[in-house]
Amino acid sequence: MAIPDCDTDSDSEQSRTKKDELMAVYRRGYQRYQGPTSGRWTRFMVLPRFAWRRLYQRRLVLLLTVVAMIWPLLCGIFIYLSNNLELLKGAGKQFT
Repeated sequence: MAIPDCDTDSDSEQSRTKKDELMAVYRRGYQRYQGPTSGRWTRFMVLPRFAWRRLYQRRLVLLLTVVAMIWPLLCGIFIYLSNNLELLKGAGKQFT
């Protein structure tokens, strides 16, 4: 039993009408993108940027972030004032 061949001469002649269309796949070389490129950090931060934007669209997450930043901010102010209180007292005498 013979397997019928689908690629007859008439089929191949009809599909290939121009010589320019006949190009082997291996002859299509890689060409580097010539257009403008973005910066390294811009490319690196694409996923986090969109993730944070989507996350902060929720009010609860935004509220929790603000509340979580209050305590470190107050601690930082306390540390600064406890170490620089003498400087602030001395500076007050110069300005009065």
